[in-house]
Amino acid sequence: MPGRIRCRLRASGFVLLAGLALHAPLPAQETGARRGVEQKLVFVRQLLTDSPATRRIAASNNAAAIQHVEEGRAQLERATTAFEAGDLVAAETAANAAIWALGRARQLVPDDMNRVIAERVRYQQLLLSAERMVPTFRAHLARAGVEDAPDLSAAQALVEQARALAASERLVDANRALLQAERHLLVGLDRTIADRTLVYTAHFESPEKEFDYELERFKSFVALVPIALAEFKPGAQAQAQVQELIEQGQGMSAQATTQAGNLRYDAALATLRAGTQLIQRALSAAGLVIPTQ
Repeated sequence: MPGRIRCRLRASGFVLLAGLALHAPLPAQETGARRGVEQKLVFVRQLLTDSPATRRIAASNNAAAIQHVEEGRAQLERATTAFEAGDLVAAETAANAAIWALGRARQLVPDDMNRVIAERVRYQQLLLSAERMVPTFRAHLARAGVEDAPDLSAAQALVEQARALAASERLVDANRALLQAERHLLVGLDRTIADRTLVYTAHFESPEKEFDYELERFKSFVALVPIALAEFKPGAQAQAQVQELIEQGQGMSAQATTQAGNLRYDAALATLRAGTQLIQRALSAAGLVIPTQ
């Protein structure tokens, strides 16, 4: 009999301990995580219900931006449901998705100050690009024995026009002028480099000099590729084609350099010119089309 009493007491003790465990306070780490998620939900709710950004987006009639806001609200609802169910990971994931959706909406409908800042930054970038390309263009013209070209003159006029427009705070128009200038420089540079063919082969002092000339011409085309990509913004498929052609062209350039190192200049020149043609195809795939004369 005493044994049975002891068993019952022991069993009762286990039940009591289990009950205490169920009602014990959460560990400090878990409590902190819960508080962090809760604060994030409060933050997201404020962003989506009472913020200048959401009011601006609602007044913009931008369908894509408004759809992103609605997606943010749906994600907030999921986050709240998950939080109430104790699933902190799912709650935080949905809250982050809501923040991301609102961020995309704000990008589609930027406020006036952000737009001015963005245009100012873009102006500085475009102006710097044009200012770097002009002396490069002049250097290639000098190598071709030409002092000036219509594309260079047009580009320089557009750059000056852009400076005047920027001075009067017409940044959108200034950037439009700089984009036109960049197109003139790209097209003119490509045409100038392409025109430097080996009609003048007899003037090279040695096969080595001829190879150096072709290698420099190859590099000139390669340098135009990132500018063309930034200017014409081709799609993903075209970008992949550009990358593939660049890799093939670079491979042929490396092969040609090895051949030249072994004094096989005829083979090296043929290989390098084939590589240059691949880079020209890459420029075409990027969107740089040379108009016919």
